[in-house]
Amino acid sequence: MIFLLSLLVGLTGVFTAARASCTDQILDSASRRLERQNLRVPRYTVTRHYTVTNAHLKAPAIIRVLWSYVPGQGKQFKILEERGTSGLTRRSIVSVLEEEAASSRQTLDPSAITSGHYLVKQQTDNGSEYKLSLVPREKTKYLLNGTVSVQRADCAITGVDGVTAKRISFWVSEAHVIQEFAKYGEFWLPSKTRSIASVRFVGRTELLIEAGAYQFEDAQPVVTQ
Repeated sequence: MIFLLSLLVGLTGVFTAARASCTDQILDSASRRLERQNLRVPRYTVTRHYTVTNAHLKAPAIIRVLWSYVPGQGKQFKILEERGTSGLTRRSIVSVLEEEAASSRQTLDPSAITSGHYLVKQQTDNGSEYKLSLVPREKTKYLLNGTVSVQRADCAITGVDGVTAKRISFWVSEAHVIQEFAKYGEFWLPSKTRSIASVRFVGRTELLIEAGAYQFEDAQPVVTQ
């Protein structure tokens, strides 16, 4: 089940060139907002629960982790509690944590939702939120065939739902990834991520990541709005 743990993180119709340009503008605006937010997010800590389920496990494997973020330095983690973890399962979860910590110190994000990574094919609008249909410009395990939701008021990405454009590995199928963002104070940050894939000889495996309250520097814990 290393596949999944090393990963992490519509409609049909004919649209005119003007329509395609509009959807690109929505995505670009949301991407720029996220870039500005990343420059402004202060030091914070957050506790997350990582839960792995698979039919071959007697019970879900759960790890509770404290993440610390420092602007300009990235993230560090500390494992607070473990239940039902051992051997390969534990090593796989730790691998995910180490990869997230390392990627937080990189300047380029191969999974970023930008018009450079995606073609925007479709758009729906329910009055408060846009839903854009995404098609990766290249097939990689970091990009998704699916949709992204963008809140109109803040022009913020609130959710992503899709299947990786490429198999994770020989052993692992494409993964279905569902990620939700919530507003903590003035910042939109990940609140829940669910990833599901099929592994050879192991079967369907799921990783669920759930965030608790974010504690910003010199502030009280901030829960989702």
